[in-house]
Amino acid sequence: MTESQRPPADLLSDWHRFESDYVTSGVPHRIVVRMSPRVELFVELNAAAIGARFATTDAFDDRLKVLLQEIHLNEVIIHGQRFIELSAVKRSLYRSFFSLVGEIANDVINKAMTPADAITAAVGRWDALLLRQSILSDESQMGLFGEIWLLRRLIGSMGHHALTAWVGPLNQAHDFRVGDNEFEVKTTSSVDRIHRINGAGQLVPSLGCSLHLVSIQVAKAGSGGESLPEAVSSVETSLSEWPKESDRFRSLLDKVGYDFRDEALYDVRRRLRHQPMLIPILDGVPRLTHEAINELDSRYSPHRISHVVYDIDVSGLGYPDDSPEFLQLIPATW
Repeated sequence: MTESQRPPADLLSDWHRFESDYVTSGVPHRIVVRMSPRVELFVELNAAAIGARFATTDAFDDRLKVLLQEIHLNEVIIHGQRFIELSAVKRSLYRSFFSLVGEIANDVINKAMTPADAITAAVGRWDALLLRQSILSDESQMGLFGEIWLLRRLIGSMGHHALTAWVGPLNQAHDFRVGDNEFEVKTTSSVDRIHRINGAGQLVPSLGCSLHLVSIQVAKAGSGGESLPEAVSSVETSLSEWPKESDRFRSLLDKVGYDFRDEALYDVRRRLRHQPMLIPILDGVPRLTHEAINELDSRYSPHRISHVVYDIDVSGLGYPDDSPEFLQLIPATW
């Protein structure tokens, strides 16, 4: 087993580097993070397990084992020194396990906590996290990313009044309303402009309004692009001179399930794949409405259809971002 030493700041906060340097190679490693108090990480042959060891002089408390179901926790003795050892064997859990170990190590190294106390405290924090509402799904994160894209555009032309246009979090029929123009924002990672529509009313304008679909295509950007928390932060920066509106923005985020305590978990970076398109909802745009469903033959009992979810392909429809039609309704001033 290869033994090496690296400072904790260079290792414990960077899963991607740890994975690249130690996990993917399949070579067993033993990495000394800190000499005193001694903290080690290890990777077994072919990455069959990854783990951490914390030197201890306390008697091992078997009750620690009940705190963890998917993590093995034991006392080991290496060269006469006693350690509490944690390890994980499911690859799907390695990244989460690494984050947990980082928290424990931080408490041991920087707060002088005993390994047992640090493990108990970290598990307690994770339990509290799981008791809260689940984090946003990838699809919901992508959807919010698209809505914030439009919100920033509107802030550029409307200032803080753009927040009043973001009505989707308030359970309104569509995501944005500016005067008598409504905007339904759909964001996809598909190469084609294929969007999921939820319900027979999602592409129906409100009375007296014109409805437009804002089609946004995104791609994962690796180290480039922008993460969801960075997009959120940019809105807060633009609203910094209006403290009450910044609070309003946070309230709207809360209504869509965005919790600032979860930001570390939203690390996917995205970029625009193509220009956004503005698509007026007129004849020729694919959609299912209550009117269309009711026109089905009675053999299909249309009156018994209460909810529909379907995908539409709007490739080739609408106006691109740099067109006069797009800029008339959504100016590019930021």
